[in-house]
Amino acid sequence: MALFDVAGDELTSVDNAKRFLELVDGLIFVVDPAQLRSGGPGDETFNTVLGLLQASGRPPHVSSALVLNKADLARFDDPITRWLRLDLTEIDAELILNESADVYAYLHSKGAQAWTRPYDECAKATLHVASATGGAEQDGVYPRGVTPRRVLGPLIPVLAMTGVLAGPQAQKVGI
Repeated sequence: MALFDVAGDELTSVDNAKRFLELVDGLIFVVDPAQLRSGGPGDETFNTVLGLLQASGRPPHVSSALVLNKADLARFDDPITRWLRLDLTEIDAELILNESADVYAYLHSKGAQAWTRPYDECAKATLHVASATGGAEQDGVYPRGVTPRRVLGPLIPVLAMTGVLAGPQAQKVGI
């Protein structure tokens, strides 16, 4: 297993992007809730990656997790608050499906359907909430300290969907 953090500007060269995408079995797409705009085109990087995958014929074979990062910014919105408080300690395909449904509905309620494109186009996909800090910064300080919430939530389903993790529950992860 190898993890790559690819910035959108690195995909401006089609040749570089094609080489990278030939190796990919799973992707994690990160959504910043501050960037959600009703009716907008979504994320340019998402669209570039998915367009290149389609052109290469790869989407049916690529799994993805879409994570609403910085979810603490939406911590008072239902169902985000519920998922931020829940920690997963094992693979539970039904729970992952429920979280995916809630996050998908949340994005649609914000008019951000374009952001769900990875879920709609990849072979198997899940949606998640996470927060690297667990709370809002105030004047450069985190009053309650830094408490990451659900940061491994997107990685575990990707590992299950790509076959790195095995077992009956892992086989059921993703749609």
